[in-house]
Amino acid sequence: MLGLYNIDMRYITDIHALNLPCSLGTTGDWHRFGIQWKEPRMLATEDLPWGTWGIECDSDAKIPEHENERFSVANHVRAIADMIALGRFSVAQGSSEDYLDGHDYDEEIVTHIAMLKDTDNWDDISRFMEQEYGETWTRAKSV
Repeated sequence: MLGLYNIDMRYITDIHALNLPCSLGTTGDWHRFGIQWKEPRMLATEDLPWGTWGIECDSDAKIPEHENERFSVANHVRAIADMIALGRFSVAQGSSEDYLDGHDYDEEIVTHIAMLKDTDNWDDISRFMEQEYGETWTRAKSV
């Protein structure tokens, strides 16, 4: 498993990944048919410090407009973490309740977001996390 952590690959993330089923069993988003699917938002694992954490490799999810293709897809937690890292706060706002069905994954998200401490948009990220995750964030960022 550790060897897989550093594999470089492209994967579907962001709102596109939230509109696909994942192994977590979380709700995700429900606007699948209102999204442009010709070019789903993708990142490379090297774009962020998390490697393959939260990526379902060679997913069997059916991607609209790509029915005969297979992609690696971020699970819902990774998709939200990616959005926060990219500063897409308006989409990520309320994600625990709206997309993840509660707070079961809060610790996982804040632990990974805390790894972004040296990024250029850290102040904006930290401000957003304080609003969204409150004391859970305060504890995680001080570690």
